[in-house]
Amino acid sequence: MTDDKTRVLYILGSGRNGSTVIGDVLGSAPGFGHVGELHWIWDRGAGENRPCGCGEPFADCPFWQKVLQGITDVTPNDAAERAGLRYATLEGLAPFRLARRSWAQRIRPQQRSYLELTERLYRSIAEVADLTVIVDSSKRPVYGQAIMRLEGVEVSVVHLVRDSRAVAFSWRRKKVNPDRPDGGLMARYPAWKSALGWAVWNTMGEYLRLRNRSRFLRIRYEDFVREPQHVLERIGEFVGADLTAGLTGPREVTPAPNHSISGNPSKFDTGAVQLREDREWAVVMETKDFWITTALTWPLLVLYRYPLRKHAGRGKRTTGH
Repeated sequence: MTDDKTRVLYILGSGRNGSTVIGDVLGSAPGFGHVGELHWIWDRGAGENRPCGCGEPFADCPFWQKVLQGITDVTPNDAAERAGLRYATLEGLAPFRLARRSWAQRIRPQQRSYLELTERLYRSIAEVADLTVIVDSSKRPVYGQAIMRLEGVEVSVVHLVRDSRAVAFSWRRKKVNPDRPDGGLMARYPAWKSALGWAVWNTMGEYLRLRNRSRFLRIRYEDFVREPQHVLERIGEFVGADLTAGLTGPREVTPAPNHSISGNPSKFDTGAVQLREDREWAVVMETKDFWITTALTWPLLVLYRYPLRKHAGRGKRTTGH
């Protein structure tokens, strides 16, 4: 902690952007710990009893039960109520409203209650795990902006971007989700829907970055996969720490065990992971889906230095903040 504040490294961006693997690697550094998409703790954790990154159901995970004991005793009804508070807070606090200096005086009591609970949750996590920095990969811009306004939390933001066409292709894949109680598939979306979501969330991220430049670092997932050490060193310079502990080869990472909430099923993987760029989308993706996604996202693709043509090169490495 710094000045008695809980330090949080927040990963912001769209879904399917690689936040789980990067979060796990960052959480392997001494004093760091990855908790996954923490904003889902009351819904998917305490409410639905989904397994955390250690493989145990939430209610049987000693780590999370000790964390919750540090702030409150949670029953299923309590969890449902807090999940409702989360929904009301995140849906009710538009990012443009949050950016106003007077937002703290305008939020409703239930929203203030949820934010205060979130601040206590971060503090309990840091104390139970003896962490210097909590890595939270919740990704949502609104949630990220909300926690940046918490008085007892010091937030640094990594805005993680990935090519919108790769993201759209990933959302079309059939993928088993062992995190779900019914063992079903992960959600699937048509190209236009995932493209709009990508555009909206990253546009919100850019808006927040313009108002908080010193607290934002933008990186590309493709750069991480190609040159993980370079990207980890950039993030390490940003937060003032050596984050390369999880790097065990030029393009190999071995994340430490974690207690992450929600996220990609890869959170359950153990052992070494070989990083490789997934370019299948550039060859297999339907032409119609490719151009729909490109048409809806091209301004940000240009900003992030991704090629607009389907069979173009890999794109130039970006070091933009």
